[in-house]
Order: sequence, then structure tokens, then C-alpha cells
Amino acid sequence: MEVIFIKKVFIHIFKYLLKILICSMILISKYLLDNRYLLISIILMVLHIIILDEYDNLELIMLVLPSLLTFRTDTGSYVTWLLLFAFIKFLISRRRKIKLTKNFTIALLFIITYETIHALNYTNQQLFQSIRWALLLAYAGLYLGDMELKINFEKTNNYFFWGIIISTASGFLSNPNYLLSVGIVRFQGMQGDPNGYAQMALIVGLFYLCLYFVKNMNSRLYIYKFIILIIFAFTTLSRAFIITFLLTMVCFIIIEIKKWNFKFLRFTVITLIIGLITYRFFNEYIMQIIDSYYLRLSYDDINQLSSGRYMLGNYYLTQVMSKPTNLLFGKGLIGHINAYGMTTGTHNIYLELLASWGIIGTSFYVYYIYSLFYSTAKKYKRGVSHTICIIPLVAFLMYSISLQAVAKYSTYFILIMIIECFYYSINNKEVALDT
Repeated sequence: MEVIFIKKVFIHIFKYLLKILICSMILISKYLLDNRYLLISIILMVLHIIILDEYDNLELIMLVLPSLLTFRTDTGSYVTWLLLFAFIKFLISRRRKIKLTKNFTIALLFIITYETIHALNYTNQQLFQSIRWALLLAYAGLYLGDMELKINFEKTNNYFFWGIIISTASGFLSNPNYLLSVGIVRFQGMQGDPNGYAQMALIVGLFYLCLYFVKNMNSRLYIYKFIILIIFAFTTLSRAFIITFLLTMVCFIIIEIKKWNFKFLRFTVITLIIGLITYRFFNEYIMQIIDSYYLRLSYDDINQLSSGRYMLGNYYLTQVMSKPTNLLFGKGLIGHINAYGMTTGTHNIYLELLASWGIIGTSFYVYYIYSLFYSTAKKYKRGVSHTICIIPLVAFLMYSISLQAVAKYSTYFILIMIIECFYYSINNKEVALDT
């Protein structure tokens, strides 16, 4: 027994040290502007994927997901190849243990087959992108669709949180004069897009809000993490963020104010105190951000207010409605932008679905998302037990109005966490494997 215990302790220490070393190499590469350290971090990630299991590899994915820009090159992204490698390892390690629900299997085959039909008209580059999307869609989905695989939601979310911290620190190291900048300067960490960075920070922050109110343990740490992430998201000057955040907070207050218990009171008091302290020491910088938000929200023209999204939306909607075949079948997820004569996408997930797959393909996609919820509910043998756990999903759906993300693999790993949160219970930790 002692030998087994010592072995477990050694494995846990090795896991944490390896992840710490990976993060350290990423930060050092940014500080010294030396890609050799980034290469070392990639080698360490490959080692991590080979040695450790699918639970640890999911934690690694959540750790690097907010720093995609760090690993991007002119020809692609190292993270893409790491994910594909992790998927191969996943299939090898679970080849005899995997158990899928019928709904998930059918839905996954439907949506991949539908995109494959469109891919017959793609260029070689588009075909590669389509295959990559299908593989990573399946990889992310299997974490929910596999009935024998149960995620430790809270632990995985902690790695997501530290991933955002690493991304933020890397962003400051890349632009050390950010706080001294004058005018509208949008922070994005190393995610590659201010809106994407803000979305991650907001949703992970909402996860901690859910954990705080769902768990019996009165941990103030969840509140602190929530506030830190909201402050990070606030620096992006994202209109989508500020609108989504305010609306989700209205939903949160409506849900929790009826109870008016000690947890809600403590959350309110701590938030107000930290807010006042932050304003006391950073009031000049905060007022600059507020002024920037005011400028970005004060346009009279709706197209300027939406940074051209209104015009894009109108164009894509007109193209989709122009032909019955476009409306019914679309032009393909990877190929629809070129097919409609554009160089940029819809910047709206709902229009992206319609332009890509039409009504028929969108129905398949909705069925696929439903299958993920169905599989997770069946796995934990429960429905949503806490109303507040719906809030991250609401935030994601609202954010989808201003983001195009169906073709991005990061979307599906975020979706894993949203659905896990949706069905989260303190009892889930008992059925989830202790990783």
C-alpha cells in the first residue's frame, strides 16, 4: 500500500512540475523574445501527451487554449498538430474502453458526412482544413459522448484559469508599455483576438461564479478569480463583452436575489470592496478604459457601431436567401467565405451556420449539440440542478451574435466546459475519476 501511495504522489508531482515547466518556457520565450524556449515548451507538451492520460491532456489543452497566438506561424499553428497528436493518443488509449451513446454517434456522423459532401468542391488547402475540423470536432465531442469518460470539471477549469493567466502575462511581456498607451488600445493577451480573449475570461469567470454558489464550501477564492477574470476581459474594450457581461449579471441577480442568503451578501460586499480598492489605485487607467468604451459605443451609424458586422450580416443573409439551394444546403463550413465572394466571415455564429450548411445542415448541427447535452445528462444521471449553471451557456449564446466560431476547434473545448457546468453538481466529483 505504501509503495502504491508513493507512486501516486510521484505521478501527481511529475504532472504538476511538467505543466509548470511548459508554462515557464512559454513565458521565458516571450520575455527574452527567443523561440528556442517556445520549441522546448512544444517538446515538453509532446512528452506530456505521450506519457500522461486523456484527463491530463485535456487539462493541458485548456492550459494552452488561451495562448493560441503564441504558437501560430505563417503556415499554421503548432497547437493544431499537438491536438491532432493528442487525439491519436486518445483513440489508442481508449480503444477498448470507449462507449458512445447512439444519439452522439449518429449526430457526429451526420454532421461530418454533410461537411464532407461540401468538401468535394474544396481546394486542397480547404480540404485539409475540413479534415482537421472534423477530427478535432470528434476529439472534443468524445469527452462528453464517451459514457465511460467523466471529467473533473472544477480541476479542469482551474487549468483553464491558469491558461488565461499565462496568456495575460505573455500579452504584457509582448507589449510592456500597454498600461502607458494613450487612446483606444485593446488588450488581447496571446489569444489572437480581443473578443475571443474576453469571451474566454468571461465564461471561465462565470464558471467560478457557479462553483461559488453551487458548492457547500464557502470559498472566497472563487469570487477573487471571478473578479480577476472580469477585470482582464474589461481591458479588451470589447462591446460584445460589456453587453454580454451586463446582461448575464442581470440574469444572475434575478436568479440569486430571491434567496438573499449569506453567500449572495458576501459576494456583493467583496465585489464592491475590491472594486473600490481597484478604482482607488487605478482610477486614471479605469477612466481611460471607460472613455474608450464610451467612444466605441457612441457611434450613430449601426454599421460603425458593429465594426462592419451589420453590413457583413446583410450581405451574407442576402446571398443565402438569393437561391433556394443556398438556403437549404449552404456552401460548406470551410468553403462558404470564398463561395460567396468574400475574404472575411460572417462574425455571427448563427449566420455562419446558415451560410455554411443551410437549414438542413444547421438542423444536423443543432442535433449534434443536443447529443452532447443528452450524453452528459445520461452520464451523470441528472438534469440541470442549479439554475445559475445555465448562465455560462446564456453568455456563450449571446456572444455568438458577434463571433464566428463554428470552424474553430477552441469553440468545442469551451463547449465541453459549458455543458459540464450545465450539469455540474457536487456529486459529480464522486463519479468523475480523480485525476
